[in-house]
Amino acid sequence: MIVHMKRTTLVLDEQRLSQLKQLAAKEERTLSDLVDEILRTGIAQRKASKKRITNYSLPSYPMGGALVNVADRDQLEEQMRDR
Repeated sequence: MIVHMKRTTLVLDEQRLSQLKQLAAKEERTLSDLVDEILRTGIAQRKASKKRITNYSLPSYPMGGALVNVADRDQLEEQMRDR
């Protein structure tokens, strides 16, 4: 299997980079390999969490009719001045 890899530059917080380097050393892996795995699992988790979104029914309450025709600019300005 041929794997195509590209090089890129990431700007990381120094503390985060230090944590990644320590973890890579502890697991005896390259930093690139570790970051690739973390990104892969993070992307998979985000995709999975978006699939779980359900539609929620929010309560609604009768509020009566409109007090002003919102298409009538003069009426709207008058109502805003009176408040």
